Amino acid sequence: MRQWLRQPAAWIILAIGALVSLFAWRSLSVEVEHAARSSFNAVAAESRNAIQSRLRDYRVILLGLQGLLEAKPDLDRVGFERYLENLTSAHSASQVRAFSYARRVPRALKDAYQKAVRADTSLHPAGYPQFAVRPPGERNEYVVIHYVSPYKGNERGFGLDLMADPERRQVVERTRDTGEIVATGPITLVSTGERAVSMRLAVYRTDAMLTSLDLRREMFGGVANITFNVRDVAADIVARHASSALQLRVLDGGEALYESSPAPRPRARSASRRRWKSADASGSSNSARRRSASAPRATP
Repeated sequence: MRQWLRQPAAWIILAIGALVSLFAWRSLSVEVEHAARSSFNAVAAESRNAIQSRLRDYRVILLGLQGLLEAKPDLDRVGFERYLENLTSAHSASQVRAFSYARRVPRALKDAYQKAVRADTSLHPAGYPQFAVRPPGERNEYVVIHYVSPYKGNERGFGLDLMADPERRQVVERTRDTGEIVATGPITLVSTGERAVSMRLAVYRTDAMLTSLDLRREMFGGVANITFNVRDVAADIVARHASSALQLRVLDGGEALYESSPAPRPRARSASRRRWKSADASGSSNSARRRSASAPRATP
């Protein structure tokens, strides 16, 4: 020991070596952390852009439905189905649960409307003998799901009055008064009980210019709708990054609309979790997690 004390140069060299090693370890850790974060941000940005692109596609489809229904106010079920046949084969429409048109029905015409639908054999030879506006009850007016495609699997939504439920009515009234596309919050589908989102767009009669709010309400004929399950859309996008250790969550007002299965993580005696977030297309929070071992090695 005394021999070492007599050689301060050796201590200095040892201290410098320790500092250099510590600095090198820290630099490597920061570099790995930066690379992992950059990789995560790239995947998150790509996922966000994919969701935004899908929603833009839905907007285009909805505008097309509005144009069709306004140009052909007498469009029948066969015409509605034929139009949609060309859309359902496109990838942008592959995750849509239902396309529908809800028709405005004044209270005075409710009985006549129900009889007409029951006798409609244009698509189904037997007609719809059990058709009725639901839920039952007298209201000032009804906005009833008149066309729905595909019909199979969505039969229970056929005849649903969107004005009977306060949450659905609020969205219908907003698109009616503004003429803009309005999305619902998460709603429970009457057909399956699943949580889904609908984008709605008002359809108007075209025999007058819509120059005021009163005219919009007077000329209002119904709403075109696209309904999709957020889980389907998000899962389709996350599947592109199946090889990445990425877990995606889509939240709306604190409600988890989608959460992918956590990717397998390597075992380590000591591990620390880090959580990074990225806003999704609608401003909700998408969050993803990754685990990095105490050694300077990480996979996003």
